Amino acid sequence: VDQRQVSTARMYAAEACCMLGDPGKAMQYLAGDGSTMDEAAIDRLASALAGTNMDPQDQKQQQQQKQADAGVGDGISRIRLGKAQQMLRSTASVISAHMGDTKAAKEWATSANAQTETEEASASAGPNRPIFSEGQQALMYCMLRAGDTSAALKLLLGSRS
Repeated sequence: VDQRQVSTARMYAAEACCMLGDPGKAMQYLAGDGSTMDEAAIDRLASALAGTNMDPQDQKQQQQQKQADAGVGDGISRIRLGKAQQMLRSTASVISAHMGDTKAAKEWATSANAQTETEEASASAGPNRPIFSEGQQALMYCMLRAGDTSAALKLLLGSRS
């Protein structure tokens, strides 16, 4: 079975569990191996979703992949990996919010938003670029849920300029 298909199925399962009111199970699907959701889990799943699979146990290969992503490397693979990482961070933010962990939700949303800003700095904004990225939407949701309307408004107005 193709790792991209397995990873896509995990994403759908996570979303379904969240919609059915079981965010804990959703987070388990994202983490994959039953461990906690962390940056390493995001990197493993994003790599599989983007089709840039690497053995999570192979530290040397992971380091080379990160260097390729940061450098010239394969531009399309780098973009796919970045988009997958952003999507997963946004998803982890939403699931954390459903679990009632607003601190983790905001951390994941902030991370997704930073990923978006990095992508936008390295690529020109084309006509198909959405007004708000997934990371910005997740961050605004966390801010509004926490009652920080002034910060959400600032993010909203900053995104439109």
